[in-house]
Amino acid sequence: SLARPAALVPQGVPLGFAKTELSRSYLPAAQRNALLANSKILLNVHYSDQRYFEWHRMLVGLANGCCIITEDCAGYAPLIPNRHFVMIEQDALIDASQYYLDHPDECARIATAGAEFIRTELRQASGCARLLQTLERDNDGTDVEAPEHTISITSQSDPVPAALPFQAIPALANAPTVSVALFDSLLGAGDQHTAVPMRWDEPTTEFPATGSIQEWDIYNAASQDSHPIHLHEVAFQVIDRRNLDGSCVQPCGPRPGETGLKDTVIADRGQITRVRADFRGAMPGLFAWHCHITPHEDDEMMRPMCIVADPAHQSANPLLDGFAGCPAQ
Repeated sequence: SLARPAALVPQGVPLGFAKTELSRSYLPAAQRNALLANSKILLNVHYSDQRYFEWHRMLVGLANGCCIITEDCAGYAPLIPNRHFVMIEQDALIDASQYYLDHPDECARIATAGAEFIRTELRQASGCARLLQTLERDNDGTDVEAPEHTISITSQSDPVPAALPFQAIPALANAPTVSVALFDSLLGAGDQHTAVPMRWDEPTTEFPATGSIQEWDIYNAASQDSHPIHLHEVAFQVIDRRNLDGSCVQPCGPRPGETGLKDTVIADRGQITRVRADFRGAMPGLFAWHCHITPHEDDEMMRPMCIVADPAHQSANPLLDGFAGCPAQ
């Protein structure tokens, strides 16, 4: 039968919307894949006027053996319409779906061709080989003689080092602590008791000085989500994560993959994520710190950060072109 998984059916939401565990139509990957694997046809309908090829949906459907039937698209190369998937006018989608349900051999042929193509032709090795051949063309665009490149996958690999070399940010006893807070789609200054949601154009609250090292305590007490928090211009080290009562989340310290220098860290809900930020090599000026989930950025989960060269002469509420930010440096 024709299956239309709820998580893959357009819901009239704006572009950039990302479904999470809290979304009504969210399906975990395993459940989504099982549903697609038991489906003969995946019907693709655009939810906006843009006719782009929804690769994120198409690849998952093809990989799970679906025959994809879609209304007119652009940007589907190197896939070939009516060989790897079916493309047809919107008003003929229902008739086309019924046709392929009534002709299961043709439906299976297209589904198999699409799945086989992405497994063989869209592999990373094939893409790297094409890139190498492109780079070996001369300046006027003609091909030059070059040996074929063979990229093979073997079971052997270089040993994984126990640690990567880096210069640690020193922990200073007198380093200032900056407390910031996360809300569902906004940011604020302060801890879980004092912070209020703030938009981009409200007065700037973060004024790190060039040449300084700061500890940033990121409170996620009011949000229902975990957020990837990104600081522009600087690198930092993850110190640890604390419960809201101050006790250390076990195992105490950075997680695997967080022992080096970072510019983004996951701030989990109900916790204080502590990082040590290095402004010693930073340029003075107006920068930003924000959640790195694009819809959250669009909803102003982003705040200005004014890196100042002379904090002693810094205005409490500087304005730049009418917006919160840094004065001329």
